[in-house]
Formats: sequence, structure tokens, C-alpha cells
Amino acid sequence: MSNTLPPQNPIGAPAGGVPALPDLPGFDTTAALKLLNNNQKLYGNVLKRFLGQYEPLLAQMTAQFTSLPGSPEELELLQREAHTLKGLSGTIGHPAMHEAAVKYDAAAKVPDQHNQAEFKELGQALADTLAQALNVLKAAFPPA
Repeated sequence: MSNTLPPQNPIGAPAGGVPALPDLPGFDTTAALKLLNNNQKLYGNVLKRFLGQYEPLLAQMTAQFTSLPGSPEELELLQREAHTLKGLSGTIGHPAMHEAAVKYDAAAKVPDQHNQAEFKELGQALADTLAQALNVLKAAFPPA
């Protein structure tokens, strides 16, 4: 006898009137849904919340990640933002953003081992993957 509960909402079988997820290029919806006990409604809400939180900040974050940190405090702030995106990108199932955030986060923890060009390259990669994810989500979840 198994002590595990069946998934709340198996993939491909929307329950309780929850619409099927839209196509999300670049997203690993299977991995994300696994983290969320296959709850499509929760996943959709998480994606919409991510979009709502980060879309207004995209230009600011792009500017920050693609410029060189001017102080140790600024670098610490950027490292925390990258660390946050590392976790969130795993939750929403965006492997490219996760990889870019992991690299920036690691580099920011040991800045003396990286030159300015590397920081700009890592920051640009993170900003680009964030923009790509937000563009996909905007298309998938247009404003009502």
C-alpha cells in the first residue's frame, strides 16, 4: 500500500474547470508541475505572478545586470537578485534562466576571479533569458 497521494491534477487532464496550459517555449512545464504536485492551476498562478512581478522591472534589471557593479554593496544586491531568479526559474521551469542565474550568482560570490567582460557577459545572458521568459508569458497570458 502506497503512502503517497495521487497528483491533484495530472498533466493533460485539467480538473475543476482549469484550462490546459498554453504552449510555453523554453519552459520545462513537466519539471515545474512535478515541483507543484502537478497542480496546473497553481502553476498558472505562479507564472502569472512571476510575469506581474518582473515585467515592470525588466528594463531596470537589464540595465543593472549588464553594467558593471560600482561598489561591493551593488554587487551584493545583484548577487541576491540573481540568487532569487535562480530559485524562481527553477520553480517556473525555465532551465536557461536557471543556468544563467546560477552562473551569475556564483561569479558574484567570488568577484576577484572574474573580469569585467565576464560580468557583463553573464549579466547579459541572465537579462536575455529573463526577457525571453517574460515575452513567452506575456503571449501566453495576455491581460484580461
